[in-house]
Amino acid sequence: MDHEPTQTVSAMILDALRGRNLSIEKLSLSTGISERYLTSLVNETFELLPAVPYTRGYVLKVAETLSLDGSSLWQAYVREHTDIRRSGKRDTLPENRFTTSRWLSKRLIIAIVVAALIITYLIVRLPAITGTPALSVTSPVGRVVVTAPSFILAGTADPADEVSVNRELLRLGPDGSFTKQVRLEPGFNTFVFQAKRFLGREVTRTEQVFYQPESSPAAVLQEPHTNGTETKTGS
Repeated sequence: MDHEPTQTVSAMILDALRGRNLSIEKLSLSTGISERYLTSLVNETFELLPAVPYTRGYVLKVAETLSLDGSSLWQAYVREHTDIRRSGKRDTLPENRFTTSRWLSKRLIIAIVVAALIITYLIVRLPAITGTPALSVTSPVGRVVVTAPSFILAGTADPADEVSVNRELLRLGPDGSFTKQVRLEPGFNTFVFQAKRFLGREVTRTEQVFYQPESSPAAVLQEPHTNGTETKTGS
């Protein structure tokens, strides 16, 4: 059925519906377009229609179903809808929700870079976290017999490790050195040094100092000497 190009959208659709003895309801069933949108086309309440890309698809579908010229019907719609919004920032199809947005891509890249830096740091620092502590005791060393009631313990370790003597934590200097003055009891005094790494092993070193007061008679060292004993245990 041919129509003059000056006919309105409403007239073209209604003429075709009457010629085929169809209703808006039946047209909706045939095209899959909601009755609300078809009614808006017939009543020319174009402001109730969706974005232009959708509406154009509806118009062409209606024209195909009613054997109308789709181009003429769309031109009539454009002619009557003077404020029609052509393709632009506000006249686009909805974004695909499965498509990764640019913002999300940037966040993903940043997360990957941060994760790579953390992994690199952990790889570099892994020996310092999980390795075996390096503990060196410089005082006392070997068989030590003293006549003074006080003695200075000394040594070095990794500043990142936890070091203790007889279960008392020691304060390490920036270079890992430590000193501690202790009071001695007459006879053998045993000192157990321990160095522990955060996720690594524990190193233990045992040293002894024999305290013989000057006013006391010479004593015989009967207890076995354990100087320099070092043990390692897992974390």
